[in-house]
Amino acid sequence: MGAPESTTTSGAPASPSDLRMVRSEVNFLTYPFFCLDNRWHTDRLKIEYRRTLDRGEGREEIVWRVLAHQEYGLPGPFDWELHKAIEAIINERGFPVRNPIPFSMRDVCRRMGITCSGRTAEAIKAALLRITSTMVESKRTFYSKPKKRWIEDNFHLYDRVVYRGDELPDSAVPADTNYLFLGSWYLENLNALYVSLLDPHYRRSLSVALARRLYEILGVKFYGLRAPKAPGLRYAYSTVCALLPVKRYRYLSDAHRQLDPAHQELIATGFLDRVEWQPVAGPPPEWYLHYVPGPRALQPASALPPGLGEEAPLDPQEAGGAAISSLASRARDLVSHFRQGLVEHPKRRPSAKELQQAEALIRVQGEERARAIVTYALQQALQTGFQMQHFGAVLGYQEAALAELTRQAQQVQHQQEERQRQAAERHRLQQEREQEEQAAAVLERLPDAQREVYRQRARERLPVLMRDMNGFVAMHMRYLVVEDGLVG
Repeated sequence: MGAPESTTTSGAPASPSDLRMVRSEVNFLTYPFFCLDNRWHTDRLKIEYRRTLDRGEGREEIVWRVLAHQEYGLPGPFDWELHKAIEAIINERGFPVRNPIPFSMRDVCRRMGITCSGRTAEAIKAALLRITSTMVESKRTFYSKPKKRWIEDNFHLYDRVVYRGDELPDSAVPADTNYLFLGSWYLENLNALYVSLLDPHYRRSLSVALARRLYEILGVKFYGLRAPKAPGLRYAYSTVCALLPVKRYRYLSDAHRQLDPAHQELIATGFLDRVEWQPVAGPPPEWYLHYVPGPRALQPASALPPGLGEEAPLDPQEAGGAAISSLASRARDLVSHFRQGLVEHPKRRPSAKELQQAEALIRVQGEERARAIVTYALQQALQTGFQMQHFGAVLGYQEAALAELTRQAQQVQHQQEERQRQAAERHRLQQEREQEEQAAAVLERLPDAQREVYRQRARERLPVLMRDMNGFVAMHMRYLVVEDGLVG
């Protein structure tokens, strides 16, 4: 079987339309490296993803193991966002990528949307220490595009960090800024363009951490679907939990409670069209999740001219055709969800009429929305004291449920727009603060006579009563320096 080629992009400088997209290395998008739970990343020292599959040479076991330093723990949510900021810096510097990568604390903080201070600088240093101390063990999981093979090796995402004032390798000269050295396997794959395009603005707009992580995992596979060969992708629930990584639950209701918020946000924002759950026979409890891409998921691929992208082939577990369970099976699952939510669980078997009603609801609304309608009906019936007996009672709540789902989708959209507005405002204020600091430094370096000219110009701008107020005068002096173009 051929190598798992990613959808790649040209090595030439990005065009203006590409600047909003970030090239992310495929292996570190697909496999887990960062913990999404703060408690987990401090309490545990290992993430492990293990599978048995057939790549055309017989069945084999593959392993991806992330091993943390016992003093620092696994990289967590903050470290994940830091890595995204580093990715953006790498992309803006252009390809090919060369070690070391210069960066400033202020620039990293700006990209992470946090205030730059002594405390955040220390947090960034601690995160970089965690990442550089964390080892990845690959047993035929990490694919090297230059070598055209799956590797067996132990390596790091980042090899080392040199901070301003410290000595660079093979040099006695102190570093003039901070420098990051990328791990060799990671660096080689970046330069071989074993990457997938991600939209950092869309990712940042997602409020649910699991939605951001699913966007990364599914985005790699959806990227090649210009004209989908299958209705979508299929993953076992246990595989999704291992890739995220999160706790695996035994009960379907807990699994839905865990993943539904992420699924709903990705559907509301157009990345997913729908998500369908299919039970798998036999212990332990297991389900297939069938992910159908929405219009946003296909935009990066459809924007590529023919021949520029290479498709990442799906392994047997991901093939979407086998993931679509029969409509009858999904209808039984929906009726079962309804019966489990009743105050008194009926002992009778579901009637043929109930199953037909469930099938009709799924056909019209899709499985995810149909399930949400049933959940809404159960909640409303409980609040009003109405004791539903048959599935048909759900249909009376359908219009109200759809209105509520629309309201929730609008609320999610409004919240995303508000977060984007607040982020833009924080960015504007941060830029103003930086400009004022730079302007103050420029004024400090000016000769006394020139600085006095700025003082007089500033006083002339102010009302008479404020011309002797030093604070206002100093502020307007800084404004004038910015207006005169002395601040870059």
